[in-house]
Amino acid sequence: MLMQCYTGLVWSVAAGYLENPEDIKECVNDTFVEFYRERGRFDPEKGSLKQYLATIARRRAIDRLRASGRTDIVPLSEDIPIQGGISPEDRAALDVALDSLTEEDAAIIRMKYYGGMSFREIASSLNLPYETVKKRHQRSLGKMKKFLLAGFIVAITVLLAACAYVVLRYFGLVPGYGVNTDPAGAIYILEEPVAATNGDAEFQLEDAWWQDGNLTALVTAYGLQDISAMPEVTLDGLDELAPGGISHSLIAETGANRYRIVIRGQLPPDTGDTLPLSLTVSGAVFPITLTRAEETQLEEAGFYSLTEEGGLLAVPRLEDGELIVSIYPLNSGEFRIDPMLTQGTVANYGGPVHPVTVTAPDGSVLEGTLEKYSYSLLEESGYLEWNFGPAQPGQYTLNVPYLFQYAVQGEDCAFSLDLTKPETCSLEVPGGVLELGRPFPVEDPADYGLQLVQSQEFDHWWAVEGSWTGEDPERTPAYLYVRSNGAAHTLENGMTYPNITSQSWQDMQRDEETGKEYALWKGFLLGVMEGLDACEITIPAESIRYRWEHPFAIPMTVEPEPQREEFTQVSGYYGLTAVPRREKDQVVLALYPQSTYEYVSVSPTIAHSPLAQAVDQPITLTAQDGSVWEGTFRPSRDGTYSDWLF
Repeated sequence: MLMQCYTGLVWSVAAGYLENPEDIKECVNDTFVEFYRERGRFDPEKGSLKQYLATIARRRAIDRLRASGRTDIVPLSEDIPIQGGISPEDRAALDVALDSLTEEDAAIIRMKYYGGMSFREIASSLNLPYETVKKRHQRSLGKMKKFLLAGFIVAITVLLAACAYVVLRYFGLVPGYGVNTDPAGAIYILEEPVAATNGDAEFQLEDAWWQDGNLTALVTAYGLQDISAMPEVTLDGLDELAPGGISHSLIAETGANRYRIVIRGQLPPDTGDTLPLSLTVSGAVFPITLTRAEETQLEEAGFYSLTEEGGLLAVPRLEDGELIVSIYPLNSGEFRIDPMLTQGTVANYGGPVHPVTVTAPDGSVLEGTLEKYSYSLLEESGYLEWNFGPAQPGQYTLNVPYLFQYAVQGEDCAFSLDLTKPETCSLEVPGGVLELGRPFPVEDPADYGLQLVQSQEFDHWWAVEGSWTGEDPERTPAYLYVRSNGAAHTLENGMTYPNITSQSWQDMQRDEETGKEYALWKGFLLGVMEGLDACEITIPAESIRYRWEHPFAIPMTVEPEPQREEFTQVSGYYGLTAVPRREKDQVVLALYPQSTYEYVSVSPTIAHSPLAQAVDQPITLTAQDGSVWEGTFRPSRDGTYSDWLF
């Protein structure tokens, strides 16, 4: 029945990319086979069946075209599939507006909206620069809008959206770790925890994973003599190694030290389903094996909203009567979304601070707070969990008012300032142009909100004001770091100081609605010693954080919290409660230890061998048929228990 109703539609979509009738026929067959095999993924609430089939057909056609070795993806035909949201009159008006464009500009519009192609794919197909395609796209929309308004009261973007097919790029979710955006790539995770010792202290490698060029390891150390010293870390098994960073926290209950270690590195060319590594932490050697993780498609994982510039995936659940939402960034454009979303180191920069909220079925608004648990936060991708407090099952809407982003690629911007002949400067940075005014002298840098950390007094201060012209009106710089290069040092009282310093200039504002202060980037300040008339300045591309004023409203269904049975056993002063549940093909036990002895408490984070001299014994699960499964440790969300996977 589907083939009888929709073969014509699928054929026309495939014919927009393929010329050979046999290729088109095979693409049509592949489309219906894929739909049948994956029919459980189709959700009529997220879109029409017609649009869903067309998306599969387009993806299959592009795959077949690329497999043939061709990169010049042809535009779709002139015929536009009529969707339910556009009338024949509006369709005719849109055709007339398209005819007002040049042939190439009209092709860009058709490829973007009717073909579901990205700007990058369009640029490659037409052999045009990426920025040229984006600018011509914006110019064409403006021209079409003016043309339509001459005779029709209609919004061009609404019409195009009604005709558009949204192509869902590849996103594979590994719950608890992050989203993989590379269909040829993978996320590798630790098979099981590993213990090691350097002779003086015990080290537990609780978890480790590789994703998108980063190896992240969570290590807990017991028995350290110097708890303030950072561990020395080396790694074998990855290519192009570079340091990423180490963070440290103290577990007060046990006196243990927990480290989050990030090392940058690429997979060896012959990496298969397993990734053998050797991690050394302060002399303790961990021979570990990471395994390629099974990925879940977005349709099965949760609720999402996606644009060409990026989007969000929300995975809600009720836990102990509270609504917890795991929010994953979906990166599909030239900018990446900071996993902290509207929080983090630049939370108060770039505009008024607004919370992440959910709208409940009764219309009430619940404000979210970041969970203390940040187990899977990566430097360049990952997720965080948000707690919205007590809630009931039902239909909710997740509201994220804006996001922070940074450019995927970009070159550092270096320039010279001659303070004897101040001039303006125009700099191209990712996403737009930064115009810098003439440097002007400043009497007191404190008047510009600057609080110096150096004790040295600089002889002269200069201010440089900046203005921004962006390609996307929704995206503006929230914060950028300016670095002075090649400055000499001076010796004073046995200490060396730089002869020049650069500091960010922030203009403080107050939000009238909330009364909270926020900072807008206005430029930077330079402090120079006597005799310095010129200086070299660099704006590192990776230091620019953008505020993307694109609100997301994601409808989501919150299911009832499953009622799980508890099993408790007590021996003397101590006891253990086990709460079992199933996650896919695994049994997971949440273990809650307890102690009634006032002088001894039991750490809720149960781990193997807390001391080097202890005898290690696994936690196991015995099935009815007598088979024994050994457990794998996973930290809990809030640290009040430990999860064990069997």
